[in-house]
Amino acid sequence: PILVAAEPVGDRTNNARRVPGGAGGVFPAWPMARAFARALGRAASSIGAAGTAATVVRPHLCSRCDGRCDGRPTNFRIGFCTDVEGDRQYWKRYVQHSEVLDRTECGALSLREGCHFVFGGDAVDKGDGDLEVLRDLVLLKRRYPGRVHLLLGNRDTNKLRLAHELSETYLAMPCSRVWFQGIISKQPIPGPGASAAERLRWILHETMGAKVPDAFE
Repeated sequence: PILVAAEPVGDRTNNARRVPGGAGGVFPAWPMARAFARALGRAASSIGAAGTAATVVRPHLCSRCDGRCDGRPTNFRIGFCTDVEGDRQYWKRYVQHSEVLDRTECGALSLREGCHFVFGGDAVDKGDGDLEVLRDLVLLKRRYPGRVHLLLGNRDTNKLRLAHELSETYLAMPCSRVWFQGIISKQPIPGPGASAAERLRWILHETMGAKVPDAFE
């Protein structure tokens, strides 16, 4: 049996419904959270929406040993955040209001004892804090590998092309016109001899919708 009881820390309390089986708790039905549960290979359940902390009772997941547990049920809290998209102020406010994360004096994030943190994807592209948000998430995952869970959104996975398209071999190749849904790109792709920085700016602006605000800068 799974018991989930959401405790809103923001104002996103809509779309709440009863826990199946008459457990009596209330939680927001958040598809991304259920996808997270499926991604972990466990029975689908619901976790609080962004800005919500949830108290969960589930066997075989221990908050005190980073994923290595003896199989006994344990209580833990889950913080969930998604679609930061490089917005530095949004991320800063989330951390300030979070019931599972803290910012240490040295500026690093720490995860409270007995807590898990789930990031639902789309960390970059729309703000000036791309590298700062990524640095926070990567360092947090390295520090708490069994209690920090990072999902990838489209704005994360589309960066996988950069390793190939910014390579010296690819930059030296002749360029052709680029079309998207029948509409030609507004700016021509930088030709052979262009720097990796010039090509990266074009990719972000013309193919990833990251021109305003300027994700490259």
